[in-house]
Amino acid sequence: MSQGLRIDQGDYDKRTALHLAASEGLLPVVTALIDELGASLSLVDRWGGTPLDDAIRSGHQEVISFLKSRGATRGHGAKADPSAALCNAAAQGDIDQLRSLVSQGLRIDHSDYDKRTALHLAASEGLLKVVTVLVDELGADLFLVDRWGGTPLDDAVRSDHQDVASFLKSRGAGRGAVAASADPSAALCNAAARGDVDQLRLLVSQGVRIDQGDYDKRTALHLAASEGLLPVVTALIDELGASLSLVDRWGGTPLDDAIRSGHQEVAAFLKARGASRGRA
Repeated sequence: MSQGLRIDQGDYDKRTALHLAASEGLLPVVTALIDELGASLSLVDRWGGTPLDDAIRSGHQEVISFLKSRGATRGHGAKADPSAALCNAAAQGDIDQLRSLVSQGLRIDHSDYDKRTALHLAASEGLLKVVTVLVDELGADLFLVDRWGGTPLDDAVRSDHQDVASFLKSRGAGRGAVAASADPSAALCNAAARGDVDQLRLLVSQGVRIDQGDYDKRTALHLAASEGLLPVVTALIDELGASLSLVDRWGGTPLDDAIRSGHQEVAAFLKARGASRGRA
């Protein structure tokens, strides 16, 4: 804080450092933010969610207990936003709550701000029982795509939940290739984030620029660096010619992403190739 930044300063979605740390389950960071740097406990983001909501949604029990011990409260997001209630219940594996919400008249395919549904969340978390109930009992749509062109099956495959992927395929689910191909930047970023080098090569062979950024000006290299995927980072730079130090809309480069996420091998490789940090 020596540079004069406010610890509670929020981003474009009014999400603070404490929201992010709680969402990631980083208890030492959460502790330092509150006990050392004086972060406010229960500021709400633009969807009405507090850091405690984030910790609960992501299932980080230690962070939940700590925040509650300091007096943190939940926000109004889940009550005010039906999609948040559905997605939270799905991510937490709360089948009874999902049934209750549907019985109250909520559409099971109600999506959140990223067009992600309860089925996306359950598939991403590998919750086979929840996925089964959502599809076979509650009639969730298998083919809805989020704003990056991804289907629930894409989530299951990307997170390596083979049992969920097999179930979804048995019900006829498909991947989001059509939606992704309509948005080359989403296709590139999705492929990079899931480590799919063959898909990256295919996209480039089809004329997609490897440096094409998404809505936040984040490129495939940003995503691969953020995930710590050294083989992907290597292929992007040495084989596909990705630019080393393009900045996203917050001024961050792929090297910034690697350092922020603690991926030392990727950071070292990027530095060896001459990558630089941004102004983020």
